[in-house]
Amino acid sequence: VRWYGAGLFVREQRKGSQVKGKCYALKPGTLIYNRLFAWKQSFAVVPDEFQGMVVSNEFPQFDVDSTMVTPEFLAVYCSSPSFADKALGLSTGSAAVSRNRLKEEDFLGLSIKRPPPTAQAQIVEVMATVDRYIQTLDTEELSLKTLFAAARQSMLATAPKVPLASLCSVDAKLVD
Repeated sequence: VRWYGAGLFVREQRKGSQVKGKCYALKPGTLIYNRLFAWKQSFAVVPDEFQGMVVSNEFPQFDVDSTMVTPEFLAVYCSSPSFADKALGLSTGSAAVSRNRLKEEDFLGLSIKRPPPTAQAQIVEVMATVDRYIQTLDTEELSLKTLFAAARQSMLATAPKVPLASLCSVDAKLVD
């Protein structure tokens, strides 16, 4: 489960005989989180294309009562910074913060704000729209950085090389 509510991804593919420890089949439509990184907003709804894939016990899944709350709204809510703070406060372990886990019973002990179903759908749609816009901007940023680097290299390609010592000197008052 990616950080900051960015969904699921396949970390690696292995045959079942190569997997050590217990594994659990992913069930589309369930809420899932990464116990180690709940405080990094690693919550998602399992999409259909993950049917049949397996995860370790570090990724608990929850059947959501959709008469009360949609799984998508719950994932959006649990991926919020304020919920991440609650998750961090309840995450325990004997090592550094990055190894602390949010146990299932602690997760289930938390409370959330639950708007009516129509508002839940609107919130999910707004967040999805914002996410798509952010992805577009990220793509544009990468393109602009690539263009900038190419332009800089092109403009400097024919310039003569000169030693820096001929252009500047050390100001001893600025060096300790």
